[in-house]
Amino acid sequence: MPSEIAHTCGEDVEWKGAAFAATGEYYLLGWYGSTVDLDPSEGTDIRTPASFVGENFLSKFDANGKYLWSRLLPGPGELRPRVLTMTASGELAFAGVTNTGKCLGMLSAEGELRWLRTFPAILGVEMSEGGMTALTTDVSGNLYVGGNFEGELDLDPGPGTLTLVSDRLTGFVASFTPAGELRWGRALSEGGNCESYVSALALRDNQLVSVGSVHRGTCLFAAGGAHEAALVTGASGAVFIERADLDGHAEQALFLNSTGLTGSDTIYTRAESVVVAADGIYIGGVFNGQVDFDPGPGSSLRGSAGIQTFVVKLTSNGALAWLRSIQGGTRLMLAPGSGVLAVGVSRETIVPQGAAGGSIPGSLTLTALNENGSAAWTVDANAGGALGASASNSDQILIAGDFAEDCSSPIRRFAWPR
Repeated sequence: MPSEIAHTCGEDVEWKGAAFAATGEYYLLGWYGSTVDLDPSEGTDIRTPASFVGENFLSKFDANGKYLWSRLLPGPGELRPRVLTMTASGELAFAGVTNTGKCLGMLSAEGELRWLRTFPAILGVEMSEGGMTALTTDVSGNLYVGGNFEGELDLDPGPGTLTLVSDRLTGFVASFTPAGELRWGRALSEGGNCESYVSALALRDNQLVSVGSVHRGTCLFAAGGAHEAALVTGASGAVFIERADLDGHAEQALFLNSTGLTGSDTIYTRAESVVVAADGIYIGGVFNGQVDFDPGPGSSLRGSAGIQTFVVKLTSNGALAWLRSIQGGTRLMLAPGSGVLAVGVSRETIVPQGAAGGSIPGSLTLTALNENGSAAWTVDANAGGALGASASNSDQILIAGDFAEDCSSPIRRFAWPR
């Protein structure tokens, strides 16, 4: 089991992203809306937002957890970064939303803004629809983003145009060069009554995996090789898993299908994270009602009267390897060597009489699963609340959120077991 090696606190801070540098230093991306001390140690770094919309910032810590500095992110006052990733060159890419559309940017290792691209929405209320919510990068520094749009969205930040059009909430993926120039972009689904969204992306070798959910209706997804893609369908409540090459061509679309509960259109299967290993694809999420977790011709039905978490492993070919329902983790990280770490806040299920049920947050939990799905170890951090950001390298696990009993926004680091 891992050992906790640090526990530090901020005040009134919302964490949005975390990343490790190759040398072990780490970064946290966040937002504050009132006067705060951004130095979580015995020192102080007092900041007061310049306006009521608050400030976005990046903090850097050394490999031992010592606070180094915080830099404000320039850009529109309503900019809200949602995700952060470290590129192969040691720079930091972030993506998110503004009050008029979406944003993608690059920071140096010292927090200086390299570039910022904004993508105005012609129609639709973007702040409420999530903007750019998923981000990853390849060994060449190219960026891959996923998100959601409604109305019209021009994904080309330059003089050209690449306009996506949908009168319903629709998931999209796109790729940009290290300089922020568009490589390609497309909607993931189509259909007259289709609503879908992208929740997470992962990349390994020459494969890009996008996961998300069919929010409502019947959605058409591209699937097939050699760029001659056939269309396959996913219905309300399904999790979709799309595999594509790095040029954006869809190669396979799979579904974890939900039968839902009678008389409601709530999403009953929701993907929240994905990681790709040499031996397969791991997906973490939540479900309610009855779900078939086998994306192939077989069946693996599981049911729950309240919200439950799951981790499912698919083989490299997309076949079901195993399924586990665990306490806590829906945010996944690849463990050193093999297996996966699931990090999250466990939910205490409540099932009122005659109702579908719900849940309330429980405690922060780390669960390591071996390659075969067996549990290697579990840590319960005994603190209720919500998880904001997480990252890992071969030595440490970094977790930040609003889950402490004695301070509002703690940062915790754990050492991997040796």
